[in-house]
Amino acid sequence: MEDITLYKDPESEIISVSESEDDKNNSFISLQTKSNTQMQYTFKCIRTLEDIGNFKDTLLQMAKNRDEPNMVQHNIEYLKFQVSQGASNSRPLLCVLYENDFPVIITLGEIETVEMSPSITYFKLRMIKFRKICYHIYPFAVFGKYDSPGYSKLFINMFFENLRKENIDYIFFNLLRGKTAFSSDLLNIKNPLIREVVPNYEKHFILKVPESLESFLATKDSKNRYTLKKVIKKLESEYKGKHSVRVFEKEEEVEKCFEDIEIIAKKSQLRAINVGFKPTEDELKEKKWLAKNGYFRTYILYLNDLPVSYMSGTNYERHFLIEFLGFDLTYEKMRVGRYLQLKLIEDIAQAKCADFIDFGFGGDSYKKEMSTTREDEIRLKTYLPKSSNIVFIITISLSSIINRWTRKLLKKTQLYEKVRKLIRLMSLKKVRS
Repeated sequence: MEDITLYKDPESEIISVSESEDDKNNSFISLQTKSNTQMQYTFKCIRTLEDIGNFKDTLLQMAKNRDEPNMVQHNIEYLKFQVSQGASNSRPLLCVLYENDFPVIITLGEIETVEMSPSITYFKLRMIKFRKICYHIYPFAVFGKYDSPGYSKLFINMFFENLRKENIDYIFFNLLRGKTAFSSDLLNIKNPLIREVVPNYEKHFILKVPESLESFLATKDSKNRYTLKKVIKKLESEYKGKHSVRVFEKEEEVEKCFEDIEIIAKKSQLRAINVGFKPTEDELKEKKWLAKNGYFRTYILYLNDLPVSYMSGTNYERHFLIEFLGFDLTYEKMRVGRYLQLKLIEDIAQAKCADFIDFGFGGDSYKKEMSTTREDEIRLKTYLPKSSNIVFIITISLSSIINRWTRKLLKKTQLYEKVRKLIRLMSLKKVRS
């Protein structure tokens, strides 16, 4: 384990470190400083839902003292539901660093078996498959003093030491805020057999909910404001009296909601490339649970009583996260997707049910146009080096490098948007056939 410096004050420099472990694989570090202060740091892996439930209040308190969005995956009751329904073959794992019996950093996630194939731009190399055990840390599920350099480095060191005992192949930090001590310490790991060579940096697009749709439009320049108003005017004049937006929130509405979304999804670009919404039984059970607990919210646009566009998400702790969206490609010229986005903003502003609308990640133009905040976030894999992992690490690393340079080359030669457009046209042709 590397030397740890927790304090900048020379009088507090560490002069002795002792390490130990108990019969439950919990790790302990005792530190003594020049000022004769003694501290004990304990690292524990909490594996049962009952024990994880004991951290419910601690997680809620830690979540209040940070800028990151709170996700429904942070909700202990949601995790209990997932396990009770057998909706996932994974098992939860909470890792916690204590300072003198007080939790200072916590990660929350699940251990899952993953089948992974390398990918180049839009294409997966499905002939190459790896079956690996992953500790998937939920989005923004690092809590506590992770922006303190000393605590962060100590946690990361003890984290890797302890996860070796869990028979894990790699750790996936689904989303981390970019400019923190924790993410910096992970990125400072230079060994390509421990940290993936090409971390995934993404822009996170969030809209602070305005007072009204008019006040949102007022923030746009005259050209964009005119364009967005034209979207509303064109659809409402062409389908006068024959257009409506329905909001689904209740548990008994979920099945009807799924039926109408599936009608749209079958005719969408996303279904044509086999991504996006899929009406599985597990998905239906999950959404019913979310609706029962007040977290489900979905918008569907109807023209002539036919569903043509949808946006579905979770409204948790006043943060509305859009999970699925799509529209019937045959109505593309009417810009039904953009119309519904504007109506969603209008409804949430009127209902005052959320403070933020989270449009997620990616390069889609509507996300830039609709958001007021763009945060730099990171998705990152770290590996536990062992002989059985070498081929996996090298293959994934090489594909990441090739992927990165291919995208750069396509953008530099102005072919990137042309490739995206080609895929879109192929999707449209597939839907129409």
